[in-house]
Amino acid sequence: MGATACLSTSSSNNQQPKQVQPTNPNSQSKPNVQNNSKKSEAEQKAAEEKAKAEREAQQKAAEQKRLEEESKIKAEEAKNATNLEEKARLEREAKEKAEEAKRLELSLIHI
Repeated sequence: MGATACLSTSSSNNQQPKQVQPTNPNSQSKPNVQNNSKKSEAEQKAAEEKAKAEREAQQKAAEQKRLEEESKIKAEEAKNATNLEEKARLEREAKEKAEEAKRLELSLIHI
């Protein structure tokens, strides 16, 4: 009596092992040009904004100093004025200049 063996193969037994592509060590060391471009654009924009803010701060500081000087001058003129109306006007102008200088100083704090 002859026996015949039947080998059945199922699809799960017939799978090929997956091959993993080795990573190229040189590909990791190459910079990504697009990412560097975006990064440099962002850095440039940030530098421009910083420079603009610094210029504005310098302008405001110069304006504040000018107003403080004008306030001192007006106060001195008011001290030396003989006409009461002129003295009151000069004192008021000195006060306004001092207040404006203070506002500028406060705006510099927010920069």
